[in-house]
Amino acid sequence: MRIEFWIEGRRVAIEAEGAVSFHLSGEEGEGRLGMDLAGRIAALRDEFSKDASDEADDVEGGAASEPEGIHEETEAAAEAELFSRLSALRRELASAAGVPPYVVFQDKSLYEMAKKRPKDTLGLSSVSGVGKARLEKYGEAFLSVIRGAVS
Repeated sequence: MRIEFWIEGRRVAIEAEGAVSFHLSGEEGEGRLGMDLAGRIAALRDEFSKDASDEADDVEGGAASEPEGIHEETEAAAEAELFSRLSALRRELASAAGVPPYVVFQDKSLYEMAKKRPKDTLGLSSVSGVGKARLEKYGEAFLSVIRGAVS
């Protein structure tokens, strides 16, 4: 099992290598990995253990079923893709304004946008780091990317 997602602008891959061990790799080497990664690892460890026991039940009972973790893996991939698009927009806007990307939005805000996928300015205003000034200045551009990803 392999899941990839983005943390602080870096692609991170989690690969199952056994019943409970995981190998972590970043695209550009080791990075500062936050608490979100620890939570994902714990969830994957539980899911992997559950999948292994479900497979054993299927073999014993003779039933074949679709793996239950497919939806979660698809969601994680969709979040990573949307985060990547939002990050690219942020870089473009920051470059045009001559400021560092974090001035537009921090990674935490982009990650939350990718996870929540707000549909309007009210939803976007509930994202951490999105205040009135940023909402007015960048809101529609980021909502456009989010709407495009949801379609």
